[in-house]
Amino acid sequence: MSTQAKSTEQNKAVARRYFDDYLANKGVGGDDLFGENYQFYNPAVPDPLNLRAYHDFTVTFFGAFPDARFRVEDVIAEGDKVVTRYTLRATQAGAWISDMPVTGKPFTIQGFEIHRIADGRIVEQWSQFDLAGALRQLGVFPKRRHQHSISFGRAAQAWHACVGWCSVAYVGSNWRSRLGDV
Repeated sequence: MSTQAKSTEQNKAVARRYFDDYLANKGVGGDDLFGENYQFYNPAVPDPLNLRAYHDFTVTFFGAFPDARFRVEDVIAEGDKVVTRYTLRATQAGAWISDMPVTGKPFTIQGFEIHRIADGRIVEQWSQFDLAGALRQLGVFPKRRHQHSISFGRAAQAWHACVGWCSVAYVGSNWRSRLGDV
């Protein structure tokens, strides 16, 4: 096995540990998995999160969805990047987005993570997942009956709440949104 192939397999193993250890333990531990200057990127979060903020973000998620389970579907690697496609199944049991009511409903969505690995640690992460699909299954967005029969008022309210919640930036030890306290 070539050095590059061995490095690619090692990087894939680090990405698998993210799912098998870090997420399986609900965001607790895993400090040896992340690089010192780790950055998390997501389209709904305007500024990258550092490691401490990402840990808080993850723990908050698992507080709302304690039964969340990630199943890895595909892992593809090239160079220092690893792409993992996953399926997430969870049931809402706690507060998640702003003043969105706790529904107790389950959802199943797909998403993917891109991890950049350096020296055996995750140093950057880009996350994409089907937030609209999760909100629809939780009953926040109306179910699609016909493509044009969406209740735009209710959908806009849910989207506004989501964007408000997702627009948080970690400041010191408190979460603050750009519009004030969350």
